[in-house]
Amino acid sequence: MLKKVRFSAGIWAFTPCADRFEPKGYKEPSTVPDQIRTAKNVKDLEGVILQYPTGLNESNLDEIRSVLKESKLVASQVDANLFSRRFANGSFTSPDEKIRKEAIEIAKSTVNMAKELNCNYAGLWLGQDGYDYPFQVNYKDLWEREINGFREVALYAQEKAPNVKICIEYKLKEPRCYMTMADAGKTVAICQEIGLPNLGATIDFGHCLFGQENPAESVVFLHRYNRLFAVHINDNYAYWDDDLFFGSLHMLQALEFVYSLAKVKYEGWIGLDIFPYREDVVQACNMSIQNFKAMAKLLDKLPERDLGRAQSKHDAVEAFKCLREIIFK
Repeated sequence: MLKKVRFSAGIWAFTPCADRFEPKGYKEPSTVPDQIRTAKNVKDLEGVILQYPTGLNESNLDEIRSVLKESKLVASQVDANLFSRRFANGSFTSPDEKIRKEAIEIAKSTVNMAKELNCNYAGLWLGQDGYDYPFQVNYKDLWEREINGFREVALYAQEKAPNVKICIEYKLKEPRCYMTMADAGKTVAICQEIGLPNLGATIDFGHCLFGQENPAESVVFLHRYNRLFAVHINDNYAYWDDDLFFGSLHMLQALEFVYSLAKVKYEGWIGLDIFPYREDVVQACNMSIQNFKAMAKLLDKLPERDLGRAQSKHDAVEAFKCLREIIFK
């Protein structure tokens, strides 16, 4: 199953991996070119997810392009960094019109960078768009600004970079207590309202877990509306975005997630969105890819006809008999 997917990794996995207890990170600092050179050591990795303007920008574009070529990697996606201190009160939803316009311009420039690198995906994870307290925001204004921002960026991409799709990465919380783009349902609703085919979702396995979404179901739901654009894999304990390597905790949910991707015939990028604070980054990335590929291979042995019969009756016991045949043999 899933013979045509390609693996990439977020460039942040190769950084020192800072947290609030160790703001400088747990590893030695490195440049983005050096991070790309480290990424090339990951087996079966074909791409990296870059961030604009913090890691990739107009001043170092040629250097990054050269290092990618040297490392035999491509830019699988370029993400807009709209979650810095500058956007502490929101990016597309900021109460300051000047900040909102700046955020939208950064998003448009991210599209430009993707086009320059022959990359088909620009990512928007609007981590600062949301709120923390009751009565803090006017919800009507919040949603109006969010939707208008997405619409403007998607229209820009449609005109200036028709091969670049806009990927909304949703997440329940962090850094805001409530994020506007919190789940698959809200993401689809916004995409359907805007009505442009180049606007869709990045589904993150771990975000689904701690957002109390079933990742496998969300794959099918997003695909139903043609909004499944990109996939991030990782794992967590289902109450925080731990970004552990894929398959380390939720093996059955991960297996069903891979199964759903196969059923909808997903052929895009599988992005490693992990933070190996204390682990060797190459080994952690290798483990994520190996686990994903092992699950896909295991599913080739699944008795599909028997599983289909069980699912047609919503028979959980019979369905698990099919799983036992491939897991415990």
